[in-house]
Amino acid sequence: MKLRFCLIIGLLLLTSSYLKADELISIYLKNTNPSPVRIDVSNISTIKFKTTKIVVNNIDNTSSDFYFSDIVKITFNEEGTAIIENAETSKTNVYPNPVKDNLTLTNAGNLLGCDICIYSTTGQLVAKHSQWNGESIDVSHLTPGVYFVNTNSTTLKFVKQ
Repeated sequence: MKLRFCLIIGLLLLTSSYLKADELISIYLKNTNPSPVRIDVSNISTIKFKTTKIVVNNIDNTSSDFYFSDIVKITFNEEGTAIIENAETSKTNVYPNPVKDNLTLTNAGNLLGCDICIYSTTGQLVAKHSQWNGESIDVSHLTPGVYFVNTNSTTLKFVKQ
């Protein structure tokens, strides 16, 4: 539960500065049909994080509540930048985790040629590797803490020792 909460907040922080007014947030929930709840970004006034849920307030004074325990996946835009609930179900993973010096992305052939960005939990870009070619990523310069590796299609969490 805590991991899912951290991942959801991290993903929202990472992508919120990139959202445009004509884009959508899709929230996939447990025990519902496969169709997600779609929220037009231009209609959002605030997003609040309560103890057990996310509250999305709209500019027309309506709101929607989503309990963290019910959220399976959140996607942004039509490309589907997504966070997967369980790292074991994801093709790409980080190794070792926690890491001291060099971070390796496993099963990441689909990311070759992509830009790899590393963000702090506050959403600050701390490292970027353009046109990544599969090499290990030097993270020795980072201070100990939690970070997110983000590409155009994948977000993964790792801990720097």
